[in-house]
Amino acid sequence: MKKAMQLPVLLGLGLMLGGVGASYQVPTAQAAAWHTGTPKVLRHKWVEKGFGIHFYKKHIVVWDRSVGWLATAHPWINVRYQKIGKNKYRTFAYCPHDDRNFLSTWKLSANHKRLNDDLHR
Repeated sequence: MKKAMQLPVLLGLGLMLGGVGASYQVPTAQAAAWHTGTPKVLRHKWVEKGFGIHFYKKHIVVWDRSVGWLATAHPWINVRYQKIGKNKYRTFAYCPHDDRNFLSTWKLSANHKRLNDDLHR
């Protein structure tokens, strides 16, 4: 008689727990958040063949190496960034000199010695 009563109780518990598990939803992936300033890993002076970029904590300065630092150094202000992958960042900044916004993607090399961008391509 005990076994006969245990079966309906166990079935009822199983259905209740199964119903709770079936109603549980797995959270979906969220997009990467935007942060103010520049990422610490990019804060450095990066010099390429035709241009240079200096990442500071709150702004970015870009210059043309063929003309010189003083003639073409324009700060980008109100910088925000988003991490979009391993060693890959997206920045959004405003340049008051040109009165335009810049959205750029930056990728660091694996050893953090070189910075690739989509800015001048």
